[in-house]
Amino acid sequence: TVYRTLSSFAESKILKRVDFRKDSVYFELNDNHHHHIVCTNCNEVEDFNNKEIEKVLGRIVETSSKFKSIKEHSLELFGLCRMCA
Repeated sequence: TVYRTLSSFAESKILKRVDFRKDSVYFELNDNHHHHIVCTNCNEVEDFNNKEIEKVLGRIVETSSKFKSIKEHSLELFGLCRMCA
């Protein structure tokens, strides 16, 4: 089925599963690392990159007493877009 194929692509790291806190499962190509801002009213999604967030993650690992590295992470911010605010 389509769902098994999507799951297979996610396991192979071709696709990435994204949690937008909705009833549906979302997948996107795993081609470049980025984060998302999601409007909780109209469901508008904007991708964004931020090198400072990546630096903070590095510092978190440096100060962790139990972890040596981060293999992957996701960051979704939820709020209102300009049209809905």
